[in-house]
Amino acid sequence: MRRKARFVRGIMSDAIWLRRATLDDAGQHWEWRNEADTRAASFNQEPITYEDHLCWFGERLKDPQVRIFVVVDADHRDIGYARLHLAGDTAEIHVSLDKSRRGKGLGSEVIRGVADYAVRYLKVRRVVARIRPENTRSIAAFKSAAFAVSDGLAEAGTDCVQMVYELNNGQSFLTGDTRKL
Repeated sequence: MRRKARFVRGIMSDAIWLRRATLDDAGQHWEWRNEADTRAASFNQEPITYEDHLCWFGERLKDPQVRIFVVVDADHRDIGYARLHLAGDTAEIHVSLDKSRRGKGLGSEVIRGVADYAVRYLKVRRVVARIRPENTRSIAAFKSAAFAVSDGLAEAGTDCVQMVYELNNGQSFLTGDTRKL
């Protein structure tokens, strides 16, 4: 049975919310991660077994330096996920939406909301994304979410575009009322 979800309504919009992931979300997260377009955009493009994913997911949920969220729509349907990995004053962000929700502008909204959460509640000053250069849709979504292109790097032996949002003068993305997750 799924525990009562903790939502952050003010972070996103009235139509899109975040909730903290639980182990009950492992199956859906695994399906999203193994979807063909998601794998093509990933640095590790190989399919992942459910057993390996379940182990990885459980470890990440326990890790105090990781936050995994499920993106939920106004009809309370899970439509994607976001993950933050914390290292000092920086968080690395990972986002994926269900294939039926891509191309509708929701990605930028999710990116902004998760980055705002990181700045407000986790007290980071930088949020970083690493994206394969051919993943132009993600690059555009991060640009739309106020991320700037930084130096290119290699990730898992592959060139990547690094996108960065840096906190300026203590200002985060949004000013609405929010509740801590």
